Amino acid sequence: ALGPKLSLLSGISIKSIRNDNSTVFADTVVDRSGNRIPRASLGISGATSTDATGGKWAGFAELEWNPQPLLSVSGGLRADLYDFIDEPFTLSPRAAVKVRLSEKHTLRLSGGLYTQAPSYVWVVESANRKLLPLENRMAVLGWDVMLRKDTRLSVEAYAKRYRHLPSGVLPGLTDYVVMTNTGSSYGGREDDFQSFGFFELAPRGTGASRGVELSVQKKFSEVPLYGLFSLACNKSLITASNGRNYPGLFDQRWIFNLSGGYVFNSRWEVSAKFRYFTGIPYTPVYRPSANPLHPGSVQNLPEEYLSARLGPGHQLDVRVDRTFNFTNRTLILYADIQNIYNFRYPMKPQFDFWNDEVLTRGDIGILPSIGISLEI
Repeated sequence: ALGPKLSLLSGISIKSIRNDNSTVFADTVVDRSGNRIPRASLGISGATSTDATGGKWAGFAELEWNPQPLLSVSGGLRADLYDFIDEPFTLSPRAAVKVRLSEKHTLRLSGGLYTQAPSYVWVVESANRKLLPLENRMAVLGWDVMLRKDTRLSVEAYAKRYRHLPSGVLPGLTDYVVMTNTGSSYGGREDDFQSFGFFELAPRGTGASRGVELSVQKKFSEVPLYGLFSLACNKSLITASNGRNYPGLFDQRWIFNLSGGYVFNSRWEVSAKFRYFTGIPYTPVYRPSANPLHPGSVQNLPEEYLSARLGPGHQLDVRVDRTFNFTNRTLILYADIQNIYNFRYPMKPQFDFWNDEVLTRGDIGILPSIGISLEI
């Protein structure tokens, strides 16, 4: 503390990393039409071997000023150094203001620049040392209202801008891929392991996302009912090296949650949770009926990347608790049923190499369970 109304928080972080990676690929790459292309002609080595050390250094300082009980202002600066890329240094400023307008109303505003180091896997290719730290410029505006002593309403809106996202550079082959928008389920052996980033990348990808969330929380009080209602609307877009816009991999436009419970007495409690959400985007998957050069391959067409979207999903979970109170311990028996009406979640199409087919079956359905909890 620098005084009764001023405080300083600071710190440093030092990490030492050893990147030991050996990977061997086939000499040729099969493109979307089944043509074999020499890997060397794409500027990608057939084998990579890395045994290197690196470091991450970070330092931050944050100053908080409370000139009066109803106002709080903070500002900070963070410095990062990633010595395994060519331009390793970044400075990230942040600021926040919180104003209590009255006994019931509070206004919040914050913003800043946030950075993240490129993945160690991406820089296995020596050409990718030119990647830059990924940037996220974010602003958040929030408003809280105490409807009553045990009930709070919150509205929060945010906007984000992304820069320096690593994207492929080869026209028609990798220039539609942005590494932060692939996910672990895309780009396995059916796509020449694109989600791993074993090819030339450049920090050309950009993106933007925005959204708003409304929530109402009722805490447990003299009224033995508790609950949480939330409704969120979001949208995210990513721009690749080819100049085209794609939806974010987890771009769920609407998410609705309603959960809560009622405590009848010290022995019985009932709770439930319902959620509804719109589907995420995905890339259609094809199995060519005849491809003598690469039989049984999966075809994800670049022009159809994240062009389809799953249908909405919803689920209701119900739980009943029975509590037994003893002198020095508490025993709780419960019965829980997840997805009580057995809704089958839509699943992104995936290729089953064992059965040579594209799977589109829904996810797991109803899931009942019982349990015992002992507190001593």
